[in-house]
Amino acid sequence: MRLMDAFQEFIEAKTASNLAEKTLKNYSQSFGFWTNCNEFNDETLCKDVKENSLYRFINSQKNNDVSANSINHYLIKSH
Repeated sequence: MRLMDAFQEFIEAKTASNLAEKTLKNYSQSFGFWTNCNEFNDETLCKDVKENSLYRFINSQKNNDVSANSINHYLIKSH
């Protein structure tokens, strides 16, 4: 399965669960930051995503002077 398709299914499930629009937007924003940092695209398969992509994201945010609170927000919202 492609990563982007999996995320779309996740958003559809959360929408059906009646999550707030703001929460859905936060999920999409966090996912976008993570996918951009790792240069994932429409062809990236879920099986190709490795744990180090999370570490790469965290380190990239730290290198861009993003606060620890903001990084944790992205991680919690994406989790």
